[in-house]
Amino acid sequence: MSRFHYCTIASNNHLFKVIAMHNSLASKCTDYKLSILCFDREVYEVLSVQNWSDTELIRLETIENEELLKAKANRHGWEYAWSLKPTLLRNIMLRDTNADYYAFFDADIYFFSNPNSIFDEAPGANLFLTDHNNSASFAKYYDISGKFNSGFVGCRNSPTAAMAIDWWGAKTIDWCYARFDMENKRYGDQRYLEQLPELFPGIHIVRSKGANVAHWNIENYTITPTGNNVFMNSDRLIFYHYSGLFIYNSREYNLSWATHIPENAVQHIYIPYLRDLGNTIETIEIAHPRCRNYGYQRPDAGMELHYVRI
Repeated sequence: MSRFHYCTIASNNHLFKVIAMHNSLASKCTDYKLSILCFDREVYEVLSVQNWSDTELIRLETIENEELLKAKANRHGWEYAWSLKPTLLRNIMLRDTNADYYAFFDADIYFFSNPNSIFDEAPGANLFLTDHNNSASFAKYYDISGKFNSGFVGCRNSPTAAMAIDWWGAKTIDWCYARFDMENKRYGDQRYLEQLPELFPGIHIVRSKGANVAHWNIENYTITPTGNNVFMNSDRLIFYHYSGLFIYNSREYNLSWATHIPENAVQHIYIPYLRDLGNTIETIEIAHPRCRNYGYQRPDAGMELHYVRI
């Protein structure tokens, strides 16, 4: 039995990233279990031969029901994946009733220290959310993509948390599209999270600046490497969210479509991840040639804001 049960969703486009994510979690975390919902058959096949003792793989069809299949029929693949976040999290809660805490993490997250520490901030809270903590250049996005980022949503094993995740799941089944619905304050699965503090007690907004660091808030922090750790101001970096990172091949990347990443972040946060990711890509492509080029993207020239070769 593990106190912490984490989960994520991985499609073909995130195969390499989810392996890097798992490796970082395994190197930093204890007393946990990881469940990966395999969005595509190839992901299940590749991950099933990794021999990870800390991880269970879930086939997509095993959690789909009539409501989800109806939603699936009118959404793009990535929109459907967003719709599945609360369903997966609730499924984990129902199947593993012995864990103390649960959390969903996006597959493009990488751990620099133990995420279990997030729950130590408020052990009795029902839900754990991370504010985008947008830098000045991203401040306008609060009114577009919302206050909280759904790349991480954590909860305690409690009836209130279960009700909150059920509520979120019903909302994403009803409407979950990659559109900015300003009138109704909706964007994908994400803006629903803003209503949770009004509807349910015990919602904790994570205080640590080291949780869910990303390109939209990295400019806020002084980055200091100390020994085996990296600090955001005075807080240890827990996990970085590499949203918007494009893979060209195992050695070439565009770090962000939205902004130029500060150089100290490149050196201490991006380069370690890209080295692990690059090694993962090369290993998997040799062992599974059919996976060659999975997740590779070549955006329009206007979107290449920070090219890096390692």
